[in-house]
Amino acid sequence: MLPTKKTTYDRWLQPAVVTETAGTLTRTTTTRYDGAGRAYWTSVTAPIGQARAATFTKYNATTGLVDYAGVANAAGTDATTARTSTTYDRWGRALTYTNDQGETTATTYDGAGRVSTVTNPTGTTTYTWDGTDATGSTERRGLTTGLTMTRAGTGGALSYKGAYDENGTLVTEQMPGQLTRTITTNALKDETGLAYSGQVTPTTATTDPDTGEVTWTPGTPVTGTWFAWSTDRDGMGRIVREYTGNGAGFDGTPGVPETGDTSHLPVGEGLAYDRKYTYTARGQLASVTDRTVNTPAGAIGPDTTPGEVAGMYCQTRSYGFNTDGARTTQTVKQYNAGDCAGTPDHTATRTHAYDSANRLTTAVSIDGAAPSGSYTYDGLGRQTTLPAGDTPNGGAAATLGYYVDDLPASVTQTGVTTTFALDSAGRRATQSTTGGWGDGQAVVRHYGDSSDNPAWSVTTPKNGAAELARYTDSISGDLGATITSTGDASISVVDPHDNAVTSIAIPAAQTSGMAATVVTGWARWGEYGSPAASPTVTGPLGYGWLGGKQRETSTDAAGLTLMGVRYYNWTTGAFTSPDPIPAGNHTSYGYPTDPTNNTDVTGRASGSSNKWEKALCALNISDCVYVRRIVNWSTSTANAAYRDGQRRNAMRHMIWQAMLTWWLGATKATAWGNAHEKTTTFRGDSIRDQKNNVAGRELGRGLRNKYGRVGWNTDNAMRAAVKWARGRIDRGIYARCTGSWSYCGG
Repeated sequence: MLPTKKTTYDRWLQPAVVTETAGTLTRTTTTRYDGAGRAYWTSVTAPIGQARAATFTKYNATTGLVDYAGVANAAGTDATTARTSTTYDRWGRALTYTNDQGETTATTYDGAGRVSTVTNPTGTTTYTWDGTDATGSTERRGLTTGLTMTRAGTGGALSYKGAYDENGTLVTEQMPGQLTRTITTNALKDETGLAYSGQVTPTTATTDPDTGEVTWTPGTPVTGTWFAWSTDRDGMGRIVREYTGNGAGFDGTPGVPETGDTSHLPVGEGLAYDRKYTYTARGQLASVTDRTVNTPAGAIGPDTTPGEVAGMYCQTRSYGFNTDGARTTQTVKQYNAGDCAGTPDHTATRTHAYDSANRLTTAVSIDGAAPSGSYTYDGLGRQTTLPAGDTPNGGAAATLGYYVDDLPASVTQTGVTTTFALDSAGRRATQSTTGGWGDGQAVVRHYGDSSDNPAWSVTTPKNGAAELARYTDSISGDLGATITSTGDASISVVDPHDNAVTSIAIPAAQTSGMAATVVTGWARWGEYGSPAASPTVTGPLGYGWLGGKQRETSTDAAGLTLMGVRYYNWTTGAFTSPDPIPAGNHTSYGYPTDPTNNTDVTGRASGSSNKWEKALCALNISDCVYVRRIVNWSTSTANAAYRDGQRRNAMRHMIWQAMLTWWLGATKATAWGNAHEKTTTFRGDSIRDQKNNVAGRELGRGLRNKYGRVGWNTDNAMRAAVKWARGRIDRGIYARCTGSWSYCGG
């Protein structure tokens, strides 16, 4: 029986009590609000699932900002334990953030109100704004042009530099180890190319006239491409083809140059591919044609012919869905000779069955064979038993545990249990493993802000010493480096889908400006996150697939991905518990049905699943094209302008709505703004965003009234919008979300 939900509201129409009932089982979520309408006490109770303490949020009586949040006392009048607290300056900017372990992260600002330094117990990150950028040009638009991270060891700090195009999109990023990340975009600012370059060593071949033996002599190192990807897109911005370009990292056997190789990288490990994607009329991924290799053998592109690259084979993956959007079939065909148009050497069809609520009922059926096991669910619709045939590692059935509010609590498989203890904000804090191979292993995550990405972690392996890992961002905002307590760093290399495909070592004694030459392993995933039969790159917490966004996939959780607030199973392309946000995806359990272009890194809603936005696109394609361009521009501009999440969010919404109002008018801009918030992940986040949207539309009206659209080009309007928004935000005039992570989303 599926739970039914009943909501009662207070006099201000805010949800006060939410009751979910399934038979005799009842889960109750109670929220209390203060006189200003702010949630300050929340409790979730249910007869099943691991209990969670009620939480209390304390607001500053003068500013209205959150002073602290934590576990509520018995009276519900204060947070007496497990507090996370924040202090602010007079502009409302966060100065310190102290997590529930008592560790403080401090932020300083420059005279223009921009983040200058962020310091936590593991090190300091320093920001540079404007000035000379990564290309040697002068930047004046208030964008981040440099980052440095302190570390232990004799090599000194790690450094990044960035450069932007005319719209403020990051296009060049210089990384430690003389590496450069280059991004190319189309007119709509969709990414069409990604390349990493670094030191390569040309080689010269000498043939012995008597023996015919070829000797390769290394020359003077030069800068060349290591890894590169190109993407072709259709009119809706979807990727229809993706392939790796020429790069030294795609060379063959490490240390052995191939004939004619003039740009050999001694440790090349990259596995090249050429993939074509097709879609259904409903926008679902229909098929993938994947030409690739299992050992490094050189580049593969659209013009590569069968037999041209040693070991190249072709695999097609086709998907079927029911009328609701649940994935029912996956058919895999393999062509060992690499000719996708030939006769397949192997074909397998995987089929899954669902009940009327689109819940998986039995394990996979392969080519019509009987399923090997069934799913079990608790009264709240959460999978408690994962049959062996559908576990990511395929070893044995897995048992899943949950907290009363559906957050992951434990995973058990083959006698090994991993449990997750949460902080008061609902984030995984302590992870403990008992039994079998992992008995005694522990991981502690330490948070430096309100997001669910830890600033550092400490892993204590079985019978081993504690190992610290600090996680730092690059200028792009993705995971940039993982730094140990001794100063050894691993620079993350992500592909166009934010998957961490490899890492580049910068030892503690090596300076940031010294050329890197070592690539550590290679990882490759399918569109739904399935790992290929190749070495994986995960690091201490399992940052591999979607590792750029710090999503965790590891053996500790039986190979499941800890995707925000839910477990995700790449084997089925589905979550293990119901969607906390109605209509967040096609079905309550489903991952986005176009995983090539969409993600759901929060476990709450797809980044592009909003059916109301899609409906507006269908009504007016020309408006949709403009909106897509402005969305990409506003996101990249805000990311470059602010490191603080609240300010970044305010900037994004203000300039987005300003430009939509300037071009489309306030009525259409409002429609797009409302559509975007229809499936919001966090209620507090939606309230904040709508207020900043209103401010943006006011600016847009001013631009239209003052300049009109004739004789005032888009670039000038964009610059005016950014200048106005920055002035407003730097003075503290913007909407914030005041509440816990579960209410605001960070």
